[in-house]
Amino acid sequence: MSTMLVYRVETSNGKGPYNGFNAWDLTIAQMARHGEMSSSHANPKTHPTPQADRSWRLNPKSQDFGDRHLFAFASRADLVAWFGGWGVHLQDCGYRVGVYRAPVAEVIAGRNQVAVNRDYMEPVRQYPAGKLIP
Repeated sequence: MSTMLVYRVETSNGKGPYNGFNAWDLTIAQMARHGEMSSSHANPKTHPTPQADRSWRLNPKSQDFGDRHLFAFASRADLVAWFGGWGVHLQDCGYRVGVYRAPVAEVIAGRNQVAVNRDYMEPVRQYPAGKLIP
């Protein structure tokens, strides 16, 4: 079985930065900065949602996408391209980068992100977000 590494920004409980943060755990300044990051990522040309990503829509495996899937990146370069400039902020808000091994068959690739069935993600290593994302 062929495997690959994927990189995921997440909290210690596995939640991602777009829907998993707990506002009560952040200061007002962190909330404002988080809002800036989310706004800067609302551009469908640079940060497309899966629905706006043509590569995703054309991938036959995207039909298998469901609630067991988590978003991640196929490489550190893809991770940095997406979150570059936000590493320290993410770390200050409690995020880390989880590196996982997953069967290629369980990875749905888009142009920028991948989705991985969480049931097949094997933890490899974790890093503070600011260490891997400049």
